Amino acid sequence: MRNIFAISLAVIGGAIGFILGMTIGFGVNLTSPMALYGLAAVLAIIGGLGLSKVSPFIDSQDASTQKALTVLCAIIAVILLLMMMVTMTMLNTYFNL
Repeated sequence: MRNIFAISLAVIGGAIGFILGMTIGFGVNLTSPMALYGLAAVLAIIGGLGLSKVSPFIDSQDASTQKALTVLCAIIAVILLLMMMVTMTMLNTYFNL
């Protein structure tokens, strides 16, 4: 249960970092897809590693709360991954890759 929670938190942190990286990249007018994706990847790694450090928090909760938090985080992680897939498809179309 704790491993699923940690993985979900890492995916959520990575997706948030990726979105921030894309936003910052477009904000400073990065026109190279390699630079844009590179910035997003670095922030995704930082976000994923940073948020996964919160996973020991689940140990202090009772069993039903642990299950609810794990399911909620897993659902959010799947939704964010699907959103990232759509975003990458749109960006590949935008950059004509």
